[in-house]
Amino acid sequence: MVHDDLRVEWIRQRVSAGFNLSGCPNSFDELLNKNDGEEEQKIFRFLNVVSEEDSSSCLFFFKTIKEVEIEVEIPVEIEEDAESLDADELSRSQSGEQLASYSEEAEQQSLSHRTEIQLVYRTKLHVAVNEYPQRFLNPESSTFFETQRTIVEPLDMNEANVLLPRLFDIGMQSGDPYRVLQNSLANVFIPLLTAHQMKEIGGGYQSRAASPSNLTGEEPSPPKSSEQFTVRDELLHRTYKFLGVLNTTIQHLEFQEGIMLHIPELDLEPDVNVLLSNSEIVEDLDQCVRNWQTHITIVIEEQQNKRPQAPGPMAEIAFGRTVRSSLVL
Repeated sequence: MVHDDLRVEWIRQRVSAGFNLSGCPNSFDELLNKNDGEEEQKIFRFLNVVSEEDSSSCLFFFKTIKEVEIEVEIPVEIEEDAESLDADELSRSQSGEQLASYSEEAEQQSLSHRTEIQLVYRTKLHVAVNEYPQRFLNPESSTFFETQRTIVEPLDMNEANVLLPRLFDIGMQSGDPYRVLQNSLANVFIPLLTAHQMKEIGGGYQSRAASPSNLTGEEPSPPKSSEQFTVRDELLHRTYKFLGVLNTTIQHLEFQEGIMLHIPELDLEPDVNVLLSNSEIVEDLDQCVRNWQTHITIVIEEQQNKRPQAPGPMAEIAFGRTVRSSLVL
């Protein structure tokens, strides 16, 4: 169903295309009706209210897929008894009304149903404004709309398709946010800054001697000041530095997940003597301790085999910090 507000309808089309919701077209409508329309009001506040702070406003959409058990009735045909009366004999021995009632009863019996439990996947959409909820740190995927102004409602969808893309910064990510940021810096922004820097200083394949302005006889643009180069170099240096910190953080998080010790879910409220008398609990705890011992042994062996990545005291310091942060939780 097309929404009355064309801005919301335009956002619906972008979210549905980004999340590939062709197989579940009602997901966006379910989101708008969720919590008595509270989620829809979040979208309206994002579109109509301008923040007093000098910052942009963000609208986040998250997609999650949940496995749900449902009961399904499956029709089952009941085979007729081989010893039942033949239809011709029945028609001779019974009246018309009796024959009709028998036919209805036989039809109902032949259309019996049995109930089965089936697993289905339900797609759910969630929305948030100016916040990234912790429970969606690892969603299936997410889309965001960013703007710094109130969005005026267009007259029709043609105007919306022309106007609204100019007013929003739209992006999409899938997977771990740290990995998304890491890939963006390493594969997009740092190469972009480096290429721009090489162009400005005349390096690489584009040099000032072969610039289009020289070939056409136009006056070359004035050279950049050393201060502008210094600012660009500092930005590139800080970006590399931040990427290094991000890489270290990702490594530490992955390692901590690898050395996390699993604690079984047991009811340990009763007295110790009562717990000791329960052989099942004692066996679970004993198995848990054995698993811990094996896990700790593997981690220690892996750490002992690691070496500094380069010679020198700075590499030793970095190596010591890595080992310490890896083993201290």
